[in-house]
This record gives sequence, C-alpha cells and structure tokens, in this order.
Amino acid sequence: NRFFKLKVNYFMQVEHDESRPLVIWGAGKNGKDLSKLFTALNQEIHWVCDNDRKIGKDIYDIRMHSFEIVSQLENPQIIIPVSSPEDQKEIESYLIAIKKIKGIDYWFFS
Repeated sequence: NRFFKLKVNYFMQVEHDESRPLVIWGAGKNGKDLSKLFTALNQEIHWVCDNDRKIGKDIYDIRMHSFEIVSQLENPQIIIPVSSPEDQKEIESYLIAIKKIKGIDYWFFS
C-alpha cells in the first residue's frame, strides 16, 4: 500500500526514536500491512490487539500480544492503523488514561 509506505517513511525520518519500543496496535489488514513494512526495515515491533482469537498467535513470525502490554513498555511509540472511528475512540481513551500524548506517544495511520 503506497499510502502506508509514505507514512512509514515519514515516521521513520521525522518521528521515530530508536531508544523507544515501537508498537503496532491492530491485527486487521492495515496492521498486517504495517507490520510487514516495519519488519522489512528490520524494525523490532511489539504487535498488539484486543482480539482474543489472535492474542498469543504468531502472524508473520511476530507474536501478537494483548494491548495491555502497552502500559508495561517503557515510553513506547504506538502506531494505530485502525480505521473504525469507534475503535479509534476506545483506543485513544485507553491511551489517555495511561498518560500517552497524541503526536508524541501515538499516531493514527488510517
């Protein structure tokens, strides 16, 4: 997906901080596309979702974790390729509750 490649390139050049863990939040098509792009760039990622059927499974050789690990990671950068407005609101509410700041700690890629 050309759009995601451009967003990823921009993020890597401008926003990414190598000292911070990188999180992809979402196991749908967009999450899968982004995970492939980041792993192609040799980026270690933490891949999270809230889908019990996917948590604990390996997708593209990456273990899917519960979103709850985000609060345990030290100063993560979180990319959220979730397109559903309702899901985005839920995710954002959680991130605000754990004191994350949009544009500094998390970004929506949708």
